[in-house]
Amino acid sequence: MANPSLQELLNQLKDEKAKNRQKAVQGLAQLGNPAAIPTLAKVYEIDKDKRVKEEAKKALTQFRAYEMTAKAAPASGSSPLKTIRLLLIISLIGLIAGNVALQAGILGGEEEKTVYTPSNRQALIQQVTASFFEIRQDADALKEEWGKIGTEGGTLDCNRTFNRPQAMTLGTIDRYTYPDIATLLGERYQNIFFILDFSFSQWDEFCRPNNPLPAGVSDSIDNSGRLDTILASLDALQDSMNTVTNNPVPTRNPEFCCTIPTDGQGGETGSSGNTPLPLVTTTPDINATPLPNIDYATHIAALEALLTNGEFRLNDLLARYSNIQTTGFADCTNPPGVDAPYALPPDQSGDPLLNQAVLLVNSALSSLKQSVDIFNNNCTRNPQTALQQGVAPANIASGQFTQAREQVNILKAR
Repeated sequence: MANPSLQELLNQLKDEKAKNRQKAVQGLAQLGNPAAIPTLAKVYEIDKDKRVKEEAKKALTQFRAYEMTAKAAPASGSSPLKTIRLLLIISLIGLIAGNVALQAGILGGEEEKTVYTPSNRQALIQQVTASFFEIRQDADALKEEWGKIGTEGGTLDCNRTFNRPQAMTLGTIDRYTYPDIATLLGERYQNIFFILDFSFSQWDEFCRPNNPLPAGVSDSIDNSGRLDTILASLDALQDSMNTVTNNPVPTRNPEFCCTIPTDGQGGETGSSGNTPLPLVTTTPDINATPLPNIDYATHIAALEALLTNGEFRLNDLLARYSNIQTTGFADCTNPPGVDAPYALPPDQSGDPLLNQAVLLVNSALSSLKQSVDIFNNNCTRNPQTALQQGVAPANIASGQFTQAREQVNILKAR
């Protein structure tokens, strides 16, 4: 297989997966083409994955080593050496200038804020379609297997393989931008996985080696009934999917949503791979005159109630994560719920300061819901997974609740 070209490697740096970007950086280092130096410097400066940044640093160091080796060699045409030296100097100057700008917190005289672009809508719909297909395949296969019980010589084929899909979750920006897709992956979809997981736990138990209790007719009836529920719910979701595909709800501008920090490993947060782009945003004028047609007292009271409930439920959730961390066990009883996002009527949405307060509250609720969903999906069988994946969005929610309350207080003071 031919080695990838410079352009192919540069294109690979745009890949959403950090592992593929890391391989691209390694390939550029092996290629040794000095034309890649500015790009490597940019990768080192802006890539959010620590492993990719480290690989870019190694590559730049390698080019520097090549320069030193060439410097020691007899001069016979110094053009490559000069090119490498010049590109390295330009790249380092750019990195230093960028670092100074970041430390000063300025970009073109404005405060810079990192926001994230949403995933491609069509790609998300394809992922949802694939998820529905895998669920239906497994439900049909399990129903076929359980249907064998009670027939003459009927037993489970414990060597049969399944997809065993995981529930699809959207990142915060995708949930905000595509509310119809977020609704599609809501409570009904999540409940399907709860039932499917239970069905698989039954399957695994009866297919356990040396299990002295083979599956009986009652087991067949119970599991077939559960699988019928899954298939009926899937049919309803498929109808909703047709609506999402043919009559999509207008998307919302992600500029007005929240920012999402990277996870502890330096990778992108959220399953949909939202990518950061620098954007200069404006802050609503806190001294602007309130609009006479807006019922501020009602909206502020509703937002404060959502904040109080959300913070209480977040503390409950964090206590459950802390319990997993200290004892290894999870308290799965009565898990916290999450309120629905707050919606301003069209005739009440003319105040930018109020709009921003609503967006901050809804962003916090969205992050809390993501953490609650992770907890509920993994609490019983995989508490450590719940801990590892659920703490990050819970911490994000904590910061967002703080920002939201500050915004509401500003709104009250005005």
